[in-house]
Amino acid sequence: MDNLTAFVPLWVPLPRNRRFKRRVAAFESFVEELIEQRRADAAERDDLLSLLLAHEGDGLTETEIRDQMTTFLFAGHETTSLALTYACMALATHPGPRERLDREHERVLNGGIPSLAQVPQLEATERAIKEALRLYPPVYVLFREANRDVELGGYRVPSGQKITVPQFWIHRKEAFYDDPDEFDPSRWTDGFEDELHDYAYFPFGGGPRHCIGMRFAMQELKTVLPTVLQRADFELLSDPDPDFSMGATLRPAEDVRVRVRKRD
Repeated sequence: MDNLTAFVPLWVPLPRNRRFKRRVAAFESFVEELIEQRRADAAERDDLLSLLLAHEGDGLTETEIRDQMTTFLFAGHETTSLALTYACMALATHPGPRERLDREHERVLNGGIPSLAQVPQLEATERAIKEALRLYPPVYVLFREANRDVELGGYRVPSGQKITVPQFWIHRKEAFYDDPDEFDPSRWTDGFEDELHDYAYFPFGGGPRHCIGMRFAMQELKTVLPTVLQRADFELLSDPDPDFSMGATLRPAEDVRVRVRKRD
């Protein structure tokens, strides 16, 4: 895990920093092109970009619109696809949890795509997703800046100091979890969650700046994962304990490879 270079400032001209800046610039150009195309289109639409543009100059600047679109596009695709990747990887090597999901999907869905009314009934599915997000949080570290002098655990943090809050490390602390490196969805009982510290598990961040798309992301994951699992079995061909490339998100250093078999 090349976790040291993840904390090197972007102004240091490392090859990975230069690649990152080029890709960010290309992504921002793509977003700006989307915005210009929408401005030139007179058709009425009921979507996020139209809503943002409707408030341009009336609370939102052009830069803020671009930044909001960049955040929603990035956070709504990369993180969800990684969460699904890690969930499938874990389930491919843990037949017990996979069998529990199969029984739940047969009972609740009977081969169908989950409806809004059925999603809340997928309790085993939700536990498996929570456990995958615990072990492999796509957003694996948060950065915060102290707006006043504060003491944390005996350490003095002066105003203006930037600190890191690493979910990836906290989610695997023995102080909070038995067998913290083991994929065990059954740990997510109501009693366990009630007793768990608020910031022992925070794949979507916490406080007033937690992920605005948290509920949508869980709804998406609880819809896509059962839809896929009802139609395919996975045999993991790559390392079940992969190394990671820690950049903007927690990505596997090497491709997660599986053999997919269509279910009858």
